[in-house]
Amino acid sequence: MPDDGDIQAAATLVRTTARAAVAVHEDPDLDALGAAVGLIDLLDLCGGHGVLRVRPGTELPRCDWFLDVATVQHGPPASGETLFVVDSGSLERTALDLQGWVGTVVNIDHHPDNERFGDVALVRPAASSAAEIVCQIAEALGRVPTPRGATALYTGILFDTGHFRH
Repeated sequence: MPDDGDIQAAATLVRTTARAAVAVHEDPDLDALGAAVGLIDLLDLCGGHGVLRVRPGTELPRCDWFLDVATVQHGPPASGETLFVVDSGSLERTALDLQGWVGTVVNIDHHPDNERFGDVALVRPAASSAAEIVCQIAEALGRVPTPRGATALYTGILFDTGHFRH
């Protein structure tokens, strides 16, 4: 297991960020969205506010059992906001146009080919899913997700493990 400094750095930013944007990869799947909603839940539990940011026209899979459409906004975050990128191997692969945007980037991913971009790169290839890594952040924060956040994280883990078959 890698040094826990990356988990602590990500947890500190979750705990101290007042306003944050969360981005996912293009054509997001249930792990990307589950991790994003779980992270937004943690931001809210820590007194901040998070939203899912996608480019206009991005199709999201039906997941209304955990995704509140009020947390989805179109277009890039405001300059200076912290951007948490979940389940994406590179900034270019996100479902968000970031040209000209400036701010802190936290990269949370489980893919071994991740480019290790961002100010904090929490990349754990041994993790089953990005949602599992968000669960590790919750543990580092000593926080228990709300029922909606827990459902999102469970859905992400369930999806990326093929219903625990692999």
